[in-house]
Amino acid sequence: MARRTNKKIDFQKVALNTLTVGATGVAAHVIAEAIDLQKPEYADYGMLAAGIILPEVIKSPTVETAGNALLAVGAYRLAERNNIAGKLGFNTVPATAGLPGRYTIGSPWASAREVYANAPDEKKNSATATVQ
Repeated sequence: MARRTNKKIDFQKVALNTLTVGATGVAAHVIAEAIDLQKPEYADYGMLAAGIILPEVIKSPTVETAGNALLAVGAYRLAERNNIAGKLGFNTVPATAGLPGRYTIGSPWASAREVYANAPDEKKNSATATVQ
């Protein structure tokens, strides 16, 4: 039989951590996109370094949480830039990439669906797509 503890959740701490992670992640991503670098991956490396070094220099729970956000955003941006998901076999092409012809949508584990783009309807002035 499992023991139950009377530990309560500190919602104020959870909310503060959530806001810190969200604000740090958004700010880091926006700043990295705003900086015009010849090698944009340097901003990603900088985020990873800041996420490791800042919590060691400034001992604070808030800075530790912000460091975790910097690590997450930096790692995500590097993985996206190096197409890690595509190398692992996941389909990284958007399902509605213009639909000029025929595209196969799906992952290696599910059966593929084929999407055919239809010619624009002159009466409705819009294009439609058929999924089979």
